[in-house]
Formats: sequence, structure tokens, C-alpha cells
Amino acid sequence: MLVIKDLTKGFGNEEENRDLVVDRCSFSVDTGTIVCIKGMSGCGKTTLLRMLALQLTPDAGTILLDGVDLLSLSKAERTVYHNRHIAYIPQDYALIPILTAEENIGLPAMLRGEAADSRQIGKLTDELNLKPCRHQYPHELSGGQKQRCAIARAMVQGAGLLLADEPTSSLDDACTEAVLSLFCRFRDNGGSILMTSHDPRLMRIADTIYPMVRGSLCTDDS
Repeated sequence: MLVIKDLTKGFGNEEENRDLVVDRCSFSVDTGTIVCIKGMSGCGKTTLLRMLALQLTPDAGTILLDGVDLLSLSKAERTVYHNRHIAYIPQDYALIPILTAEENIGLPAMLRGEAADSRQIGKLTDELNLKPCRHQYPHELSGGQKQRCAIARAMVQGAGLLLADEPTSSLDDACTEAVLSLFCRFRDNGGSILMTSHDPRLMRIADTIYPMVRGSLCTDDS
């Protein structure tokens, strides 16, 4: 279970001119559920997810995952914890240029010093129609292929929490349906998903939808 309390993040050097991007967000994501955050570009969705993915340090607040206070961990501990427990699909895909699509998908295992699960990677590349481009490098891939590689990399990681930032923005209907199927199976197997999206196709599988407006999350308790 993911619990966020009063998470806050601003940018700028001077306190009086500080741009508050995420403003005291509090909510939870239960085990085996999908939560979607929707809102206009610039409302703070990506900044929120980057904090939960431990890429940005909040100015204030608490992030608890299965009872572990993530912000109390050292930088090295956060890296290890992220690699094992949190999968993240960023908007920019974050593929490694010198690795092939297949190698990028297997990267989480490599970072843990483990052998990639070739059988699982093969299954995911089949489901996401990546087999024809699995030996190509990121510069040779389309935007949709890059996005599907980032999704496959997250799904193969074996984490219990999946964070997904606009995960279907570059996908057609057929690829989106494949992603919906993967996400639903992940939830049914006990995983938790927190995603941002404008896509009504994605929102229809969400158990809970929270609107975000100017850095604040609109929950029942707001």
C-alpha cells in the first residue's frame, strides 16, 4: 500500500518567489488497485510522480510504501529500494541509447546484478508487438515503439508498485488495448498502479480517479 501525506514541492531560489508545483497532496493507493490522476498539462502530475519514483526530493511530506518511509532512506538505499519495489514509466521513455530495445527491457535485472528473464521478455515483446524491433536501438524506434519498450521494461521488473506517466500518449488503439490488458493483469496479481492520463481508455480501468488542479489533488477528503 502506498500512502502519501502532505507532499509538497516548489521550484525557485527565493521563498517569496517560489513556484509551488505540488501543494500538500495526501492520498493512498491500496494494494491491487489502479489510481489515475488527471489534469491539464502543468498542473503538477509529472512532478508528483517523479517524487514518488524518488527522482525528486519533496520540500515536505511523507511517502510510505508498505510501511517503509522512503524519504528516510539514504540515496544508496533509495536506489536499491526503487530497483526492487517501484517500476516507473516516464513520459520521455528514458531508454539507454547504446542498448537495443530488448536490452533496455532487461535493464532492471541487469541493475540488480541478475540475469534477465528471457522467457518473460519474449512474452512481453509478443504482447506489445515489439518482436520485429527488439534488436534495434532507441534512435531507430518510433515514439510508440519507445513507449512500449518503456512499458515492457517496467512490467518485467517484478515490482509491486507501478508508476506510469501518460503511458498511452503515443499509442494507437490496438497497442493501448494490449497495455490495458497488461495493467489489469498486474492489478489482478496484487500489484498497485498509480498513473497520470488524459486518455479515457485508460481511465475506464481505474478504480479511483483524482483530478489535479494547480498542484492540489481533489480527493473526497480535500
